Amino acid sequence: MKKKVLLSYQDVLNFKFNPSKNGYNPLEVDTFLDDVLDTIDSKDKKINDLEKQVELLSEKTKELANENKKLEKDFYLFKEKYKNIKDSDFVDNANTLEMIKKINLYERKLFELGQDPKKIK
Repeated sequence: MKKKVLLSYQDVLNFKFNPSKNGYNPLEVDTFLDDVLDTIDSKDKKINDLEKQVELLSEKTKELANENKKLEKDFYLFKEKYKNIKDSDFVDNANTLEMIKKINLYERKLFELGQDPKKIK
């Protein structure tokens, strides 16, 4: 089986056809080869750009994987630290705020009546 030959940009650029009596028009051949060279050059640039993107994305993937491992460890430690807290241990913020407002109101009333709430036992 014949091996497939891959031509580089320089291979195409430097290739010379042997003239023959009934050969092709050299100007048409040169024009076509110029188009082939432009295509190869464009594709080579695109490949290089994509290879750079792959490299950058691979690095970013490694960074994110490391960050994910750290977050998983932190989450595990957090769960262990607070595993004994029940939902009932959490105070409803809205109720707490309402209670603070009521206490503040009662304290003001006591001051109006001449009592210092801090001295009441």
